Amino acid sequence: MISNLMRRVVLTLGVALIASSAGLAEWQPHEVRQQNGKDPHIRLPAQFQIVTESWHRVVGVPYIIYMPEKDQLLMLVGCDYPHRSFILTSDDLGASWTEPSPVDLEKAGLGTGLAYLGNGKVLFYSGTGGQGGLLTR
Repeated sequence: MISNLMRRVVLTLGVALIASSAGLAEWQPHEVRQQNGKDPHIRLPAQFQIVTESWHRVVGVPYIIYMPEKDQLLMLVGCDYPHRSFILTSDDLGASWTEPSPVDLEKAGLGTGLAYLGNGKVLFYSGTGGQGGLLTR
């Protein structure tokens, strides 16, 4: 299950293509090419979806983490201008997503990354002079 998840998520992170929640974004076939030193690339079947396509708003700086004991994905995005940090979750490995909700840290700034610490604790990184912090999910 993790390898399937990673085939979907790696493409999402690496290409900044993200899938939407409020509706079900369609998975589209894709191929990931893994570098293999001097040997030929390894071609891996994958899928992607553009989560934010129906939002009709500016969205950038996507970041996704997997919370194994919750079997849940957590996505951080910057929305609108000036960018504000929003969080979405998926309980079905990205087939559907919740509506984006603002990060509730005072003076959070633009979130640039997340780190899952276990037991529902997520470290929120801020890259625009804001203060990072600890989110509890």
